[in-house]
Amino acid sequence: MRLETPRTIIRDYVIDDFKDVHLYAQKLDLCKFQVWGPNSEEDTMAFIEEAIAFAGVETTRTRYEMAIEDKASGHVIGGVGLYLKSNNNLVAEIGYSIAPWKWRQGYGIEAAKAMTEYGLDVLNLHRLEGTCDVRNIGSAKILEGCGLVREGHIRSHILLRDGWRDSYLYGYVKD
Repeated sequence: MRLETPRTIIRDYVIDDFKDVHLYAQKLDLCKFQVWGPNSEEDTMAFIEEAIAFAGVETTRTRYEMAIEDKASGHVIGGVGLYLKSNNNLVAEIGYSIAPWKWRQGYGIEAAKAMTEYGLDVLNLHRLEGTCDVRNIGSAKILEGCGLVREGHIRSHILLRDGWRDSYLYGYVKD
């Protein structure tokens, strides 16, 4: 799978992406609101290998874990994914990570919006969901920038390094 936005190429991961991915996946500031990371080299390689394995299951693919490549530099600057929660109900969750040195430049919204459109138009999803830590203003802006609407506040939703995380639930329903 391959999508293009004005500044990025969204594509399946390849082993050669390791160096770029590990450069941001080892950063605590990127991972502070995530259940993963900061990554060791082994963690990053396992992630890339798993993403490649999911990409090889085209007929029954339930996970789209994609690299975000910056067209200008050719480097991977993040990742974006769709995770099918229910094939029968056509529901998926969106997730993303952007290298800290690319924050507040619109790359997150650009990539997440492309994946949202892919999910709704190509995969014919009925509902798309996303969650973010209530403290993560940047992530909330990305979800809202993709057209998702805040639907609720989930208390003690996920256990992180600093304790239980409250999350905002966002959703988009295709009419």
